Amino acid sequence: MIIKKILVVLVVYFNCLYAEELRLGSWNVRAVETTDSLAGNAWSKRLPQIVNSILFSDFDIIGLQEADSAQTAGLGQALNNYHYFLPNQEKINPIFFKRDVFDVLDSGFFWLSQTEDIKSRGWNARSFRTCVWLKLVRKGSEKVFFVFNTHWDRKSVEARQQSALQMLKKIPSISENYPWFYFGDLNAQRQDESLKSIEKSGYAFFASDSAKYLYNPNGSYNYYDYQKKSKYTFDYLIYNGSISILRYGILNLTYWDGEVMRVPSDHHPIFVHANLE
Repeated sequence: MIIKKILVVLVVYFNCLYAEELRLGSWNVRAVETTDSLAGNAWSKRLPQIVNSILFSDFDIIGLQEADSAQTAGLGQALNNYHYFLPNQEKINPIFFKRDVFDVLDSGFFWLSQTEDIKSRGWNARSFRTCVWLKLVRKGSEKVFFVFNTHWDRKSVEARQQSALQMLKKIPSISENYPWFYFGDLNAQRQDESLKSIEKSGYAFFASDSAKYLYNPNGSYNYYDYQKKSKYTFDYLIYNGSISILRYGILNLTYWDGEVMRVPSDHHPIFVHANLE
């Protein structure tokens, strides 16, 4: 009996030593728009719902899209057990991570363009687009990994195709053979050439394809309408091969505003439970 208990303790110890579970998210929280406020979807109303959703889902790390500096500051104040990274030149893709859980070893960002180190619109893109990244390690652990957060252009097919090729080239040069996660609003669907090129790479994989448990009753885009069935998924988490995906979900969040049911954003958040092996 004593030997059996010792073996159980050793199994638990070595599982903790060689595995690192992470709860990751990606969420386009929608920029502040006057038309949204007039329609009852003001940021002041949505902010507490987004904060509560992040806290309840207990994300270790979540990448947000479309959050400007004021929105990010408001989220940072409410999410006081998180730090966030948002470079001064880059305004809309913050990465939030638990302050007491992770140490930042390195950080940076690059523009989605032909001149990735200089502010520029790439490949006929309508907007300036960037990718923000962090090199993290869990405190007291030796498990190092990278997270990348981005938002691809909505209008230009060429920009999305080139952003995919840039990602496939850029991430290996930054990640130093460590595990990595690439998440964001890619404004593309799985049948599009941009995402097909990622599938064909052989070293970048979609979390939804390999999750042990999958929950995706709806697309990630919701039209700001909780009742509308959506076939469109634009939000993804992509990872390299040294990671196990335990759970993947599109979280169909709603709230009652006192008069009607609403959703916190025009995108649902992506939830991924992963294990660094």
